[in-house]
Amino acid sequence: MRTAVSMVGLAGAVVVAFTLALHAQIPPTQVTCLHGRQERATDAARREQAIAVLKAIGRAEGQSLQRSRQFAPLATFTGLPRTPDGFRLRLYLSDAGYVASLKDERDPCYFGLFSDESGFVYSDAPFNAPLVATANQRQ
Repeated sequence: MRTAVSMVGLAGAVVVAFTLALHAQIPPTQVTCLHGRQERATDAARREQAIAVLKAIGRAEGQSLQRSRQFAPLATFTGLPRTPDGFRLRLYLSDAGYVASLKDERDPCYFGLFSDESGFVYSDAPFNAPLVATANQRQ
């Protein structure tokens, strides 16, 4: 009887420990965003360069629409400014318009810019960016 109770108690302890380990959460940490109030000059320059890329894409798409009555893929444009280091450029086309986005892959707050056939450039980061869960990694 005692052995059975001991085995049940040990099994219960193992189940509790395993459950706690599975449900452990990594605590969120404060991160420093690269863009915003405390933006460094180098990051501001990269952001401004990204804006220039989106404006140039808007001009090129507008010219393409006037010439051929359709939007064109990036590969057809020459003379666009270089995409800034650390930014990822994407362009999505449809018959109705386009969306171009540049996301700063270096920024822990996931800063991004986008533009569409309206010609406006929009910028910001996701709503929950100030708190990002990170795992401690030993190197």
